[in-house]
Amino acid sequence: MSASFARIFLVNLTAANLPGEAVSRSIYTVVPLALIYFYVWRRLSSQVESDFYGWPIRNLMAYFGTGSIVALLYYQIEPEWIIATWALVVIALTIAALILDEEVFLEQTALLTAAIVARGPAHNIFGSSYFGEGGWRGKFSAPALTAALLLAALPVAFRVRAKFAGRPRGSFVSYWLAARHPEQFLFFAPLALVVFTIAVRMNPGMVTLSWGVVSVAAILLGLFVSERSYRLTGLFLLLLCVGKIVFRDAWRLNERDRYITFIVLGAALTLVSTLYSKYRDQVSRLL
Repeated sequence: MSASFARIFLVNLTAANLPGEAVSRSIYTVVPLALIYFYVWRRLSSQVESDFYGWPIRNLMAYFGTGSIVALLYYQIEPEWIIATWALVVIALTIAALILDEEVFLEQTALLTAAIVARGPAHNIFGSSYFGEGGWRGKFSAPALTAALLLAALPVAFRVRAKFAGRPRGSFVSYWLAARHPEQFLFFAPLALVVFTIAVRMNPGMVTLSWGVVSVAAILLGLFVSERSYRLTGLFLLLLCVGKIVFRDAWRLNERDRYITFIVLGAALTLVSTLYSKYRDQVSRLL
C-alpha cells in the first residue's frame, strides 16, 4: 500500500494524456486507488490492532486515501482554484467526521486547512507557483470563494465539537492539532485569508475600511453563535483599524478615502457599542 501511494506521485499524477482521451489517465488510475485505501481502512476498523502513542495504525490508510484525492486535485485543477477545491474537500471531511464518527477526518481537516492558509498567500496573493503558467492575475474570486466555503462548514463543525466534547482525550495527533475544535480553525483560517488578501491586494485607501467591515462581521458571528474567540478577534481587528487611522490613514490617505474611512469606521464603532449595550447579559456570559 505504501509503495502504491508513493508511485502515484512518481508516475500517475504526472502521466501525459494521449490525443483524444476524454478522461485524464491520472483520474482513472488514482481514484480507484483512493477508493481501495478507504475500503481497506474501513475493513480494518473492526479489527484489533496496535496503536502508535494512541494513534491507530490503520488510520494511515485513511491518510493515503485523502492524500491521493488532494494530490489529484493539485495536478488537475488550475493553480488559482486549487485552494477552493481543497476547501470543498475540507467540507467533505468535516461531514465524514460527523457521520462516520471518526476522529481521523478531523485531523485531516486541520492539516488541509493549514495547507490552504499556507498556499493562499504563497500563490493566490503573491504570485504563481513554479508549476503554473502566466502567473496570478490579481483576482479576489479564488480567495473569497475559499473563505466562503470554509465558513460554510462551521455549522457542521459545531455539531462535531458537541459530539466529541464528552469523550476521553484522543490520540497525540488529534490533541496537538486541536482536531476536536474544528470551529476554531474553520473560522480563523478564512478570516486570516481574507484579512491578508485585503492588506496586500486592495487599494491602500480601502484597506482600513474593508478591515472594519470584516471585524463587524466577526463580532456579529461571535454574538450569534455565542463564541468568545470570534468576538474577541473581531474587537481586536476593529481596534487595529482605529490605531491604523490615528497613526497612518489620517496623515497619508487622500481626502475622499479619509472621509469615507472615518464615516464607515465610526458607524461600525457605533453599531458595536449598540450591540454590546443591547446584549449586555449575553456578552457577560461570554467573558
